[in-house]
Order: sequence, then structure tokens, then C-alpha cells
Amino acid sequence: MIPGGIEVGYRVTNRVKSCPVRHDPRRSVQRNGFSLLELLVVLAITGLLTGLLLPTLASIRENANRVISSSHQRNIGHALIMWGSDHKNQLPESRVLLADPPRPGELMVARYQSASDNPFGKRQYAASDSEVIEGWDGLGWLYARHYLDSHETFYCPNHDGDHPLERYEAQWERGTGTIYTNYHYAGHVNWDTYEVRRFDRGDRMVLLTDGLRRRSDFNHRTGLNVLRGDGSVRWQDDPTLFTQLPIDDPMGEELRAHENLINDLFNTNVLLD
Repeated sequence: MIPGGIEVGYRVTNRVKSCPVRHDPRRSVQRNGFSLLELLVVLAITGLLTGLLLPTLASIRENANRVISSSHQRNIGHALIMWGSDHKNQLPESRVLLADPPRPGELMVARYQSASDNPFGKRQYAASDSEVIEGWDGLGWLYARHYLDSHETFYCPNHDGDHPLERYEAQWERGTGTIYTNYHYAGHVNWDTYEVRRFDRGDRMVLLTDGLRRRSDFNHRTGLNVLRGDGSVRWQDDPTLFTQLPIDDPMGEELRAHENLINDLFNTNVLLD
């Protein structure tokens, strides 16, 4: 042994030799997952972000459906204009306006059940303009007379009420039963004055809006698309209109108020100014 306590035979160096770390079984095993606290924090952040994004996503979806709906109305407008050019500038007839009293609240109907309906028969739509087909009414004449070949056009993708497209698919194909659309038609006459509607001043005439029959028929809660006689479609902001529509079948004073509301929208300049 040399001075300093170093045994002979060992090489003396100035390096410090590291010793291997021995595993102490008393120490806890290194974990690979999340603690409960970390998991709760992640869930809280996720919930907060979801809450912030959902209104934005809903708004994006609403705006997209509004654009699609306006496109559908524009296609209906083009079909109505073609109808007018073939029928002395007049619009398809609506029998609900010929009733006594008129029933403007039912102008969303495209077809009524008729005695000749055969649910298993051939498609009941006109092969020529001179052929009379029972049941079709209002906007339904555009389909029956081949001015519109797609019945999907009569439905708004934002509709969540009682009259979705899926409910009437088979009836459109067969031409049977009562069929409701998602749009409210102005009708062929002003039911207040019985003046026949014409395309002479199309830009000052409302042809179509979103459904007004019941609250569940109103496709957009904050306003409605309006189709004018010149074929243009414009969005009208009106967050109060939804609350003015009846929830169920109106009667008495509620019925008169509902009909007056529809009259103001179609027979005055409320939606044009």
C-alpha cells in the first residue's frame, strides 16, 4: 500500500469513477399515466373549449342551411316564372284561397288527398299540360306539370318540425295523399281583395317565404328567406316573427291574428321595403 491509502497494483487516476445506481425496492415505481388531478384539468379545458365552439359551429351550420334554402327558393322562383310565361303571367292556383273563407295558413300544401288516390298505382302527375290530375295544388303544380322534377327543392335542410322530406318521399313518388312543403306560397290571388297576382311588377311582389303555418314550420328562428317576383331571394331579419306564429291549430282570435299576419307579409309591402 502506498501513501494515501492506495493499494499497490491499482492504477491511480484523477478520474472519479461513477458507481452504478442500485434499485431501492422501497422507492415508488415510475408511473406512465395521468394523475386524477391532471385528468380533471384536461376534461375541464376540453369542456370549456367545446362550450366556446358549439355556438360557432351551430351558427356555421345555420348559415350554410340558409344558403341552401335560398337556392331552393330561387329554383322554385325560376319555375314559377316559367309557369307564368306559359299561363298569361299568372301563378299556379291554390284551392285554399277559393274556399269561403280563404285559408292562407294552409298555403304550404302541395297536394291534398283525393278520392282517386291509389297508393299502389302509377305516379300521378301530368303527361301533358291539358291533362287534369286530382289532388295537386299550389306549388305542387310545378312538380305535377314538370316545371320542377326534384321534390327535394320544396324542403329546407334547416327544418326540424313535423314536415321533413323523409315523411313524404313515397307520396311524392306516387302522387298520393296530402303533402306539405317547408315553404309558404303566396297563392294565385290576393285573398284580401281577390285581385289576381301577375308578374307585371315582379320586384314588388312576394312569391314565397319560409313556412308560416306553425312555429314548428318556421325554418329559421331569427328571420326568413323571401322570394320575390323577379326571382331574387333576400334574407329578412325578424327575430320576433317566430313568437307570433301559433303553436298548434289556431282558433278564434288566434286564427284571425295568424291570417292577418300572413296577409301583411304577402299582400302589403312589409317584406319589400
